[in-house]
Amino acid sequence: MHPEWSTQGPRILIIKDPLRGAVPSNYRPITCICITWKLLSGIIVAKMNRHMAQYVSRAHKGIYSNTREARHQLLVNRAVTRNCKTRQTNLCTAWIDYKKAFDSMPHTGIVECYKIYNINRTQKSFIKNTMGL
Repeated sequence: MHPEWSTQGPRILIIKDPLRGAVPSNYRPITCICITWKLLSGIIVAKMNRHMAQYVSRAHKGIYSNTREARHQLLVNRAVTRNCKTRQTNLCTAWIDYKKAFDSMPHTGIVECYKIYNINRTQKSFIKNTMGL
């Protein structure tokens, strides 16, 4: 288990669009978390990225930070889109915001993925405790 103080901090509401005014949905909450927690979570992410590299094909490595592959994927998408527009053919696409994964899927599903990809037992236990599972 982690110390409670490491994941708590003051919450600040940042306005998204000043033109929309003081509507509650127009604010984004930002929590100022302890630097120790940020360092620890960064270390865990780095270890998990190294582990997951064996499962992710080269074509999908654009999802990692600090890669040029993301730019390449955007250029390919742009070329395909223009080609379809020129040829007047149908195209179906989907974009997934991986940064929102913890908001959009149940934490139990994320833990299940850790089991499938054989994530380190200590990391898995720490993350489960952090999520309150």
